[in-house]
Amino acid sequence: MPPLNDLWQGNCGCWHHHFIREHFLPLGYVAWDGFRTQGRGLVVCGVSLPQPECWDWRWRRVGYVLRFVPLVRVPACLSTLHVLPATVPDLLARVQQYHPGEQMLLVLHANGDTGIYDLQRLAIAPEECYRQVQRRWSEFCLEPHQHGGFYGR
Repeated sequence: MPPLNDLWQGNCGCWHHHFIREHFLPLGYVAWDGFRTQGRGLVVCGVSLPQPECWDWRWRRVGYVLRFVPLVRVPACLSTLHVLPATVPDLLARVQQYHPGEQMLLVLHANGDTGIYDLQRLAIAPEECYRQVQRRWSEFCLEPHQHGGFYGR
């Protein structure tokens, strides 16, 4: 697994930055909603991506499940995603210290590929993402998921 990084430094996985760009507002919505209702934590997003290298992100949609994982459940969540145990302490420290109004901690996974991102210096703060998605809910096709969180497409 690559080290934690800042997406805007350009050091990220092949499909990850495309997904984040196309789904930034729902990601920020879940980050802020989770923080305001459950405290510190991170956003976990499972993506249904058949062949990421052949995907045209401008025209095609993918299914995904977004959920917020509060701090106390982060270790168990990372274990189920097979994140290397050596990275867990650093990630837990970040969850305890990040600035929810200015940052977003994100775990993306699809097809055995997992990326962990500490998104900083955001053009749109998570709280504003929350407000925009609330105002324009129908545009985002978010539906409650049976296991918690949201299913989007």
